[in-house]
Amino acid sequence: MHLLSISIPDEAYALVEERAQEEGFSSAEQFLAEFITANIGPAEAGIDHLFTPRVIAHLDQVAEQADGGMATLTSEEITERLRRTKAKWQTNPSGSQ
Repeated sequence: MHLLSISIPDEAYALVEERAQEEGFSSAEQFLAEFITANIGPAEAGIDHLFTPRVIAHLDQVAEQADGGMATLTSEEITERLRRTKAKWQTNPSGSQ
C-alpha cells in the first residue's frame, strides 16, 4: 500500500466529504482510495466497487427484514410491483420529477 499526498480545490474536497458521508465511508480519504482503485482497476474487476458501506448496510437491513417475514411477497404482488415500476419507467425513463 502506498501513501499518496495530493492537493485538490476546497470546493472539490467539500464534495468528496459529502459523497463519502452519503455512501457510508468513514472518511473522505477512504472514499477517494476506493474511488481511485475502482476506477483504474482492470475492466474485468467486476462489480465489487459498487458495494459501498452504505449499500452493504442497506442489503443487510433488507435481509433482516426478509428473515423477519417483513419482506415476504406473493408472486402476484411481485408481478404487480414490476408492472407498476415498468409503467412508471415507460412514462418517465429519466426518473426526473
